[in-house]
Amino acid sequence: MNTRNSKSRKFTAGLNNVVWTIPLINPVDRALYLMVKHHLPFLTLTNWNNSYQGLQNAIFQRTISYGMYFPFMDFYSDLFNENKLLVGIGVGSTTALLTNPFASVKYYHWG
Repeated sequence: MNTRNSKSRKFTAGLNNVVWTIPLINPVDRALYLMVKHHLPFLTLTNWNNSYQGLQNAIFQRTISYGMYFPFMDFYSDLFNENKLLVGIGVGSTTALLTNPFASVKYYHWG
């Protein structure tokens, strides 16, 4: 398998993860956030109102995060000669730098 096709498949795998998981996770993620922020029990109805508020921001953030995970992993694996600790630090740091502003917007919209 050629390298370009392999990278394309990895990127597509990351995007598929976003498409299938984020709509399922967003209501729970939002309810957890509101539970902590407002000191309410998790199953309080107000935590579950507007469950899909911020979904677009979550999808955008996770698309970058999940879609770029494998390409970043390949890049840092080549850069650090497969040193798993350094590869993990590189991927995590890069992903955090790119997605943190989007997470801030998402939490702002959640209230």
